[in-house]
Amino acid sequence: MLSQEQAEHVRKQILEQLEKLPQEEVGDLKKEIQEASAEELEAFIGQLQKAQKLTKECIFCKIIKGEIETVKIFEDKELLCILDIAPASKGHALVMPKQHVQFIQDIKPELLAKLFHFIQSLAPVLIQVLNAKALSIYIPQGQLAGQRVQHFFVNLIPRYENDKVSIVWDRKQEDKKELQRTAEIIRKAAISKIVKELEKEKEKLLKHEKAKKQEEAEKIYKHVKRRRV
Repeated sequence: MLSQEQAEHVRKQILEQLEKLPQEEVGDLKKEIQEASAEELEAFIGQLQKAQKLTKECIFCKIIKGEIETVKIFEDKELLCILDIAPASKGHALVMPKQHVQFIQDIKPELLAKLFHFIQSLAPVLIQVLNAKALSIYIPQGQLAGQRVQHFFVNLIPRYENDKVSIVWDRKQEDKKELQRTAEIIRKAAISKIVKELEKEKEKLLKHEKAKKQEEAEKIYKHVKRRRV
C-alpha cells in the first residue's frame, strides 16, 4: 500500500495532468482524487494502468483515434456510432462510448443516459430509412456472450423478412420453485449492492458538503479580515 507521502506525490501528479484537460470533463474526477485515501489512489492507479494497456490493444480505441478507417454515422466528444464491417444485416450499427470501458457497470450514469438517449433517437430512423421490419438491440457483456472486443458497445441490427439473423434459445419452461430461488438470490445480491452504492454516494455527498462549508467559512473569514483592516 502507498505511504502517505507517496500518496500525496501521486495525488499531485494526477491533479497536474488533469489540469491540462477540459475542466468541464474532469471536474468530478478532480474532486474524487483530492478526497481519495491512499488505498483509493492505489486502486485508481491500478485501474488506470490496466485501462492504458487494454486501450493500446483495443480495436475500437484505434478506430476512435483514427488509426483504423471505418464508416461513421455519428461522432461527438463522448460517443461514436459506426457501421459494422461484418454486418448481421444491412445497416447493422455499433454505438459505443469513446472512453475505454468493457462493461455497462463501468460507465458513468450520465454518459450511459446520453448513449441510450442517442439509441432511442437513432433506432426509429434505421427502421424507417432502411425499410426494416424491426430492430434487434443486442449488448454482449463478456466473451461468452459474444463480446468480441473488450470495449462496451451496443449492436443495433435492422431486421428484415427472412434475414437469417438468429438470436434465439430453446424455450423450456422452468420449475416455479427454481425460479423463486433464483429470484431470491438476485434480490439479495441486488439489494446489498444498491445499499453499498447509496452509502458510497452518501459519503461522497457528505465530503462535498464539508468541503463546500469549509470554502464558505474561508470566504467569510477573508471578508471579515478585510473589513477589519
